Amino acid sequence: MRILSFGAEWALVDTPGTQLRATAGVRRWQMDTDINVSAGALPARSVSGSNDWWDGIVGFRGRQDIGDQTRLTGWSLVGGGGSEIMAGLFGGVGYRFSEKASIIDSCRYPTVGRTDGSFAYHVDQKGLNLGLKFSI
Repeated sequence: MRILSFGAEWALVDTPGTQLRATAGVRRWQMDTDINVSAGALPARSVSGSNDWWDGIVGFRGRQDIGDQTRLTGWSLVGGGGSEIMAGLFGGVGYRFSEKASIIDSCRYPTVGRTDGSFAYHVDQKGLNLGLKFSI
């Protein structure tokens, strides 16, 4: 699976401690699947498939400082076009160690659904993330 997003952002609120931005763009999805199954004396089976499509996307992204080194951050996106539905939510708490290094603990929920002939891809994911960021 490959996902590539292109977009632009517009600052709605941009102060030293608070940021809220509207975003709009496009997202390209490309799925490639190869399945190989073998079961003892039965003949092996292989199936391959691929599908790619574009979605328009819109959303918001924001950040709120809650201390000198701590911030809340998040975004939400919705879209469609090639997908019946595409949406995503992200929220987290970040801690900045220095001007060049920070850590974020977050939760993410992306969902996408597409049916195209015999190709069907309907996925809801959710989970916790832990990330490190280093700036040059």
